[in-house]
Amino acid sequence: MKRGREDGGVSKEQYAASLAAPAADHDAGFGAFPRAPDKVLQARKIFTATASSRAQEAARQLAALNRALVATLKTQWAHNQSGSWAENMKEYVAYTRDIDAKFGDRAGKMLTFGSGDCGQLGHGVEEDDDLMVKFPRVVKPLVKLGIVRVACGGLHSAAITAAGEVYTWGCNDDGALGHMGDENVPAKVEGFGPQQAAAVQVVGGDCHTTVVTLAGKVYTWGCYRDKEGKQWCDAATPKAAFKQKQVQPFLIKALDNVVDVRCGSSFNLARTNDGRVYSWGLGEMGQLGRKVNAEM
Repeated sequence: MKRGREDGGVSKEQYAASLAAPAADHDAGFGAFPRAPDKVLQARKIFTATASSRAQEAARQLAALNRALVATLKTQWAHNQSGSWAENMKEYVAYTRDIDAKFGDRAGKMLTFGSGDCGQLGHGVEEDDDLMVKFPRVVKPLVKLGIVRVACGGLHSAAITAAGEVYTWGCNDDGALGHMGDENVPAKVEGFGPQQAAAVQVVGGDCHTTVVTLAGKVYTWGCYRDKEGKQWCDAATPKAAFKQKQVQPFLIKALDNVVDVRCGSSFNLARTNDGRVYSWGLGEMGQLGRKVNAEM
């Protein structure tokens, strides 16, 4: 909490006198205490610190995790000194691995294999050997970039580089790639990188892609197909969303401080750093876990 330099101080005598005084109007202040001047109230703003690098965010996340672990162990020790800490440590290791995967400095080459008839393997579609790859093969266009995260959608793939850039490839019929041009080899999605929004997580749905940035912002592109095959997408207005596809990254302004996101075929789930879960997309079969407009 950041406060202004001047504030209304309250002495012990004033506090004691206020206990015996009748409650005053809220606009006048709290009890017998005067309301702070508007200048002071305007200065009381909450600021959220944003990490400037993956390493800083990793350090912040690990520090918070360590504090939580110590508090948990202290509570457990106070109630049961003979209990085992094995489960606590298993959870701790799982969380540290997740932090390292998102914000650590481990990077490497990407290998793909399987069916690539829609270009989703990133090897192109010129040769028969590129359409059905039986064994893992390095994706050559990404070999010098240092890949830290990968994701697979319905017929498309995505990767995040150590610099926070996003590359996608595969089927782009519904805008799932977030860029135009050659679909069969990896290409950069504009708007992400060290000088822009550094991506830390990418996930793919059937026809859409979702990205979480270092600042906790969420971007999506592509579309959601309903049971009748109609396209829907994230957009600024309902008219812009119906029977449309989002062909470039779209910021979900309602979400902030997001630490994890997951995609279903045509919907998304996001978890914030305070444990809240949000859902959006198509909820025809109850996927969103809340009431939706049955007319849509």
